[in-house]
Amino acid sequence: MIRGPVSHYRLNQQTTGTPKKRMKIDDVKEIDQIDSLSVQQLKEILVTNFVDYKGCVEKYELMDRVRRLWREHQNNKKKVEEINNLSDNKVLSIKDALPPISP
Repeated sequence: MIRGPVSHYRLNQQTTGTPKKRMKIDDVKEIDQIDSLSVQQLKEILVTNFVDYKGCVEKYELMDRVRRLWREHQNNKKKVEEINNLSDNKVLSIKDALPPISP
């Protein structure tokens, strides 16, 4: 179990003082990659995203939670992209509707 404050970096236990990058959900590009992650990496992803994994005893339970998180993350990224595209289109529409400014 990982304890302490959540950080994307932690000290590498073998070489003191060298930061080691934590696993993040953005590091998983395809959902199939989750199958190859270690238990430690799965837990790091869950902790980084404030997902409780209390009660997970088997690796497949951690993998299920990370898969669910990954799907939600992908859906949220799509929604943000749609909102950005929508707001860009509205800004263009407003600019087109305004009368030209004369000096």
